[in-house]
Amino acid sequence: MGFIIAGTFFFIVLGIAIVQIGMLISGAREVSNAVDSGTLNAGKKAVKIRTELNAGGNENQFSDLKDEDGKFGLTNINRVWAKALLARMNNKAMHDQGQATNSSDSHADALFDGAESISDRLADKLKDESEHHGHFMELAARNSIRMLGSTAEMRVDAGSAWKTSLLDRGEESNLIVGDGQLPDGFSLNDGKMFKKAADGKTHLKGYTPIEVMGKQICLVPFKVNEQPHLISEKTFNDNLLSAKPLQAWKNPVPNTISCQGKTEDQKLTVQRARAFVITNPQKNFDLAMPHTFMKVKFEDNTAHWYINGIPAPNSSYDFHTDVQTRNYPCGTGTLNITATLGNEYMPPTVGKGIFALPGSNYDSVTHALLQRCKEIKHDFSENDLDAMLMACPIIPGNKEFVIFPDNNGSLRCMPESMAPAFATWLNASNNADGSEAEICEDECWFVPNFVVAIPQGLGAKPLPSWCITYGSLKWKPGTGYDGCLGELRIERETDIFANGVCTLF
Repeated sequence: MGFIIAGTFFFIVLGIAIVQIGMLISGAREVSNAVDSGTLNAGKKAVKIRTELNAGGNENQFSDLKDEDGKFGLTNINRVWAKALLARMNNKAMHDQGQATNSSDSHADALFDGAESISDRLADKLKDESEHHGHFMELAARNSIRMLGSTAEMRVDAGSAWKTSLLDRGEESNLIVGDGQLPDGFSLNDGKMFKKAADGKTHLKGYTPIEVMGKQICLVPFKVNEQPHLISEKTFNDNLLSAKPLQAWKNPVPNTISCQGKTEDQKLTVQRARAFVITNPQKNFDLAMPHTFMKVKFEDNTAHWYINGIPAPNSSYDFHTDVQTRNYPCGTGTLNITATLGNEYMPPTVGKGIFALPGSNYDSVTHALLQRCKEIKHDFSENDLDAMLMACPIIPGNKEFVIFPDNNGSLRCMPESMAPAFATWLNASNNADGSEAEICEDECWFVPNFVVAIPQGLGAKPLPSWCITYGSLKWKPGTGYDGCLGELRIERETDIFANGVCTLF
């Protein structure tokens, strides 16, 4: 009888133990599921961890890249670094062309410093585990862990288990670069900087040092069409900064986090679980300096008069057809001269004023303007440039114009005095920081300006008369600091050769 009782008791205890072990195993699975759910949510919500812009100083250069809430996070931090990179590329091209200055050097450095300041604050916030706790608990706490008891709850297990890592090194970032956007000396075929992604577009690489003018810039990789997802512990650990240093970036912005949770008020022992997630904002951007502009300035037109080879006083002429007459004594009579000037500007538009003289090659001017326009709007074409410039009239009294994106992002060309009404951010008084150099000369004989010289008097003899119209187009490039990407200045002159004699011999 005693054996029967003892045996029964043994099997009862064994059954209870089996049930308890089963509950423990099931509870551990529930805890793991809860932690996975919370970690995945933390990865998705990491894009909501953002930093403000520090007003004043170098960070102001990036005010055009703030998100809809006026902040910087994982979604737009690559835009910040890409703008700093593009400014350095501009300055490098200016050095190669002999047009860099001390100001352009210091301004390119200032943009780098501003980007680094914003980036460092964001990196510090992402590495602060408390920033992720709330996002983790949003879903971890909703998961049932009843197998550990009706009062059991999930809690954050704060401490060293919460870390960040740097995955997908060398993969694409969320910054797309288009054809013709880069200044001279840089190519989309550079495999060290760029990668063709699954969307068929060229992206700047992430966690890959890009060195320009002595500074190394890195972006954060985010694979195209990839959602935040859990990864293995080994993959996470293999890409820790301590395990795999990223020498070019002192304080890199991480794209991967680890989370750990634990149970509370459970019936059995405390259960812990850890999970690892790579984040992705799932939003790509085209390379751009959105709030930048260029200036176009026409200097006064000058006419140089030569009467039978003898210089006469100069005159100025308008940016539309301007008929000027003069009368000079000529032997026994008078030489009556009618010069028709300003035809090079007809119809009087900025486009006609720039590309004024038939037979001249303006490729260098088009290249300079179009490349900078593409830094503002990636898909801007040469046809768009021509249409924009030809649509802007040269109004009497206005010789200075601005090419800029309006409040809706459309590129416009307008008189400098009118432009701020269409772009509230625009301060066209800021100048380009490079040095000026001539990039084009144009010249045309006989047309579009012409002269008629008619001698009147005894022995009047008309002689050939003609005009030579010529100009100099000068380009002053800018890094983009304070918004100015460059200035085009046009000087144009006409030499008038009026000939005719009145003689009895």
